[in-house]
Amino acid sequence: MDLSIFFEAFKSAGLLQACVYKPGTPAEKAFDAGWQQPDTLLLGDEAQASDYLLEFQTADLPTLRQGDAITVDGKPFTVRAPAQKKGDGYYSTVALKA
Repeated sequence: MDLSIFFEAFKSAGLLQACVYKPGTPAEKAFDAGWQQPDTLLLGDEAQASDYLLEFQTADLPTLRQGDAITVDGKPFTVRAPAQKKGDGYYSTVALKA
């Protein structure tokens, strides 16, 4: 089964964000990804912080590394940790920092 049809449907429904991977070399690469900003409670629930997560097709960013730059809707982020494959590896998630 071609799982890319799901991302095409998600994009058509407006569920994906426009992103640009900026590794330095080779050239920048545009891709679409699911964008999540889950909140995390800290300091005994006295403080709240947002995490930044992208879910993308693994084949779109095969050389993604910690420290690489990514823009999401024009806002700059840095890859915080190595990407993690989900399930059979067709999709991956990566944590970002602002």
